[in-house]
Amino acid sequence: MSTDAESPAATSNGVRAARRALDILSLLRSTRPTLTLKIVLEETGLPRTTALRLLETLQQAGLLWASGRNTYVAGPTLLRWSELAAQGWQLPEGTRETMREIADRTGETVSVYIRSDVHRICIAAEESPQALRHVPHIGTEQPLWVGSPAKVLLAAAPESLLPRVAALSPWGEAHLPTLRQWRADALRDGYSVSHGEREDGQSVAAAPVVDSHGETLAALSIAGPTARFTDEHVQDFLRELFALATQMSSASFENSPALRYRQD
Repeated sequence: MSTDAESPAATSNGVRAARRALDILSLLRSTRPTLTLKIVLEETGLPRTTALRLLETLQQAGLLWASGRNTYVAGPTLLRWSELAAQGWQLPEGTRETMREIADRTGETVSVYIRSDVHRICIAAEESPQALRHVPHIGTEQPLWVGSPAKVLLAAAPESLLPRVAALSPWGEAHLPTLRQWRADALRDGYSVSHGEREDGQSVAAAPVVDSHGETLAALSIAGPTARFTDEHVQDFLRELFALATQMSSASFENSPALRYRQD
């Protein structure tokens, strides 16, 4: 007897294959735009035959493009997807202009982060004009277990999320009390400042962007070398953040395509 419904085993195999294909695509980075079969085998642990089959499928879908024998670059389908993503996550031009002005005034990088489950993602940034500066990675998942933007986002997240975030940290469950304290501090202060938590020599100040109901939509941050984050400068940075956060909390920003996204 036949049935239109897939068996649990078939569904499981399909999900596993899709996950493996996504794992291969995730190996592409701005610092490594070309993949080789050797890289795929070493970093995914897949059998050679499975890796070759998935690479062929990704090529057929236009997600990868063979640029030589067993060498691959991002395919043309990703060009179309990246354009769609850019349109969907584009911030209002007025917001981007203000971010650029703040980056010029402060000499530091201004970024916007949203929470995606147990990670944070930078969706926009204007880099510092100085040679020594923080360079954000747009669209890349980053940890929620450290850093000022993470603390601001955790302040608005359910407390039940904290054990899952702690489990991903290098300290495991032992990090949970620290996360709870950081969350409480960010809730009390309405902002967060960190020094050298994610990277030695890097400091970050962050403040929440809220909607008309007081719900946190994003974390706005200014980041740069710790040597430039004196107490006086940090106070200036926070004033800039609060002013921009107020602008971004307007109805026009709340209704922008980028932040129609909901985290839970």
